[in-house]
Amino acid sequence: MIFDKDGQIITGTLNTLPEQEENLNIRDRSYFKKAIETGKYVIGNPIKGRINQSYVIPLVQPIIKDNKVEGIVVVSFLVDQLKKRIEETLSSTDKTTIVLDSEGNIVFTANQPLPDDDAKKLLANSDCYTAAKTGNLHLIDNKHLPLLQKNVIGASSPVNHLGWVVISIDPIDEVFAPLMKVQNVIWLILFSAVVFALAIISFFLRKVKIIY
Repeated sequence: MIFDKDGQIITGTLNTLPEQEENLNIRDRSYFKKAIETGKYVIGNPIKGRINQSYVIPLVQPIIKDNKVEGIVVVSFLVDQLKKRIEETLSSTDKTTIVLDSEGNIVFTANQPLPDDDAKKLLANSDCYTAAKTGNLHLIDNKHLPLLQKNVIGASSPVNHLGWVVISIDPIDEVFAPLMKVQNVIWLILFSAVVFALAIISFFLRKVKIIY
């Protein structure tokens, strides 16, 4: 979709009806404000679409003329699509993969239903999110995870410059946790976290190439 600098829709897509587009304005959306203010490409956090009422991730490209933002192009895709893509890369359903947005909200957990509003905030203040958000890989060594109510081992990885974080973990039996040799498995888990991060980045890039 294309919007003017005031957030009013100019043209939609084949999936929208004229009556849906007539009063569609996105000036209150945070991704719109950021794109207008910075003049840079923006990947927004998941939101509920106003047309289809499904959770989508907006990708925004400002339209620049004479060094001024005159409008934006918005491409959005379903969170379910990204979830399915990540699930296809998993070699085992035993491994838990969690994707968090730039505010620490849980976007989805692979092979599980999408979280409700209360569950989304469960990891926002956790070390596995806050440490990885700074841009570094973070090791998770026999830590209790509120989302699973289990002790886990794994790693969390930042997703490029997006502020998103991917967590790759395996639950462990608390009784046997002290006997486990973490060093023997940590490199495999780190590799998995990086692979998932790259999968998200490549998925974004493919979507953009389709539009432009």
